[in-house]
Amino acid sequence: MADDAMTRPDERRQFERWQAEERARLTVGDVTVEAKIENASAGGLALRAQVAVTAGDTVYVEMKGLPRSAMTVVRSNGDFIALQFQDGPNYHFR
Repeated sequence: MADDAMTRPDERRQFERWQAEERARLTVGDVTVEAKIENASAGGLALRAQVAVTAGDTVYVEMKGLPRSAMTVVRSNGDFIALQFQDGPNYHFR
């Protein structure tokens, strides 16, 4: 079943999001943890990881087959983290 936040007509997203069940590595400072990507778009990622972050933090994400990406934490709540690509849209997710 689709997440309502991904299908509501009043969503003001610049990029379409896709459900994902990919694994990634998330680096925050000198700590690297495994992460589970929940959805992705050309603008960013939503993932789950057991690491403390704060909105505005710079983190790095590595996924199989894609270059390491610098990202900014947009929001976090528990293990949920929303990230935005720092270098602009990443069209690997288009």
